[in-house]
Amino acid sequence: MKNWKSILFLAVVMGVAAAGVGQAVEIGGTWTKMTYPDANNITLFYEETGKVKAVGQGKLEGREVLWFGEGEIRDGQIHLNYHYSAEAIPTGWEPDGTMDLKVSEDGKTMLGKARSTSGTWSGPIEFRRVEVILSPSSANLNR
Repeated sequence: MKNWKSILFLAVVMGVAAAGVGQAVEIGGTWTKMTYPDANNITLFYEETGKVKAVGQGKLEGREVLWFGEGEIRDGQIHLNYHYSAEAIPTGWEPDGTMDLKVSEDGKTMLGKARSTSGTWSGPIEFRRVEVILSPSSANLNR
């Protein structure tokens, strides 16, 4: 009788665990913002201690634009508060805002909406995952 209950319990636990497999998409990695005029901009997304973090860099108006963000995954979406560094705020932009992003099923894009904290600006935002391929020579940079 005990073995039967143990086997049933184990089967239920394994079924719940298996149901979650494939649903969570890894967001960690290098992304580029497609709704940004600099085609060479880079954003690094990663998860740390239950938080989603991002650091972004690009060029606008001939100068470096730097920002960082932190948030969480809730209801299948990434909710991120962002901040542009004081010396890198583009003309007319506000330094703080939020992004709500959803990762595509294939894990290659994040689509959503960004808005300023004041609410005076909002718009669509899209990130695409960048495939980083290291050549054999770049893998040995520390030698």
